[in-house]
Amino acid sequence: MIFGFDLFLERAYGRYWISGFLANIGWMIYWVVSTWLMVEIDGRPEMVALVQTCLSIPVLFFAIPAGAVADLYGRRAVIFPSQLLVLSGFCAVAILIWIGSLTPLSILAVSAVIGFGRACLNPCWQSYTALIAPKDQLKQAVAFNSVGFNLARSIGPAVGGIMLAMSSPLIALLSSILANLGLLLFARTMPEPPESLKSGGRILGLIADGFVYVSSNTRLLWIYFSAGLFNISAVIVLALLPLLAVELFDTGAMGYGFLLSLFGIGAIVGALLQSLFVSKVGYARYLRWTFRVFAIALFMLFLSEFPLVSELAICICGACWLMVLSSLSASIQLISENEYRSRAQALFHVVIYGANGVGAFLWGVLAGLTSLTVAFAIAGGVVLSSSYLVRIPDEK
Repeated sequence: MIFGFDLFLERAYGRYWISGFLANIGWMIYWVVSTWLMVEIDGRPEMVALVQTCLSIPVLFFAIPAGAVADLYGRRAVIFPSQLLVLSGFCAVAILIWIGSLTPLSILAVSAVIGFGRACLNPCWQSYTALIAPKDQLKQAVAFNSVGFNLARSIGPAVGGIMLAMSSPLIALLSSILANLGLLLFARTMPEPPESLKSGGRILGLIADGFVYVSSNTRLLWIYFSAGLFNISAVIVLALLPLLAVELFDTGAMGYGFLLSLFGIGAIVGALLQSLFVSKVGYARYLRWTFRVFAIALFMLFLSEFPLVSELAICICGACWLMVLSSLSASIQLISENEYRSRAQALFHVVIYGANGVGAFLWGVLAGLTSLTVAFAIAGGVVLSSSYLVRIPDEK
């Protein structure tokens, strides 16, 4: 079938994709609500950026152990309790809003708990793709996953922004909870191929084996290095976008949701174009030029006084974000052996979310000390410089 849509005729993959898609919509609604609540309650750039940091930093400590547990006991053993924890965090914020006790500290604390759940969930959920998709369609399956996430990135923020503008944060959070129930139900009954489980071993030993495996694979190391270089600066767009909506566009929650939707639309376009670009120029050159185009978009945000130009820049950022990270993620799943795949994917999440957390905090502090536009300009320079450090052998 054209474009590989026959993948969705596979019942397991279809249920997997739909439940993940709905959960990501709910996740994006929570992200919009939590960051906007911080804008309203506190408003300082460093505090707004700390929401992104709290959602990201737990990956540094928990993604790799979760990947080891998944390789030992199966993905279901990690995905179900992790998703349950995420839902509990959503409920906690809703209760705090309802009783009128929400504070900046409580937003950060609950976001860190939710970040812990997502840190354990994401690498196991993504590595599960390789178990249910045919090997010759794995890259397409990963691309569909990326399209689903970025379609959710487009729809979720818009829905969250509309709900914030027309109803309340509480209603938005309730919709987020409902959207995440499907993944929890899928996790209870998700098929786990027997060959995906290891017969024995200890968690610490599996973690150590994973590090040894990765350290001996030069290509995986370059993938992690490239992802870290990109995310530590590129995350400025997502971390400070609510302030961009306020300062440059003079809009509220609806405008923030609109800007995130533009980012998501750009990412969908990037997902459709990435295979064509890789086949034309080669993998390493494709990555370097994607870095550079992203840097140009950041400079556009710094220099332009016209909303339409800035909106176009946000779309370009979304496309480049998707094209870099989805291609790197697909390469990890293709390169790594099945028994190490969850740990290899978990380490990838450690790198990108760790870079997200550190970068979000640093750019938030810089924006507070200087200005939002200056922070974007400096980030553009860092991304542009990083493009010359990418050294990944071309894939054929």
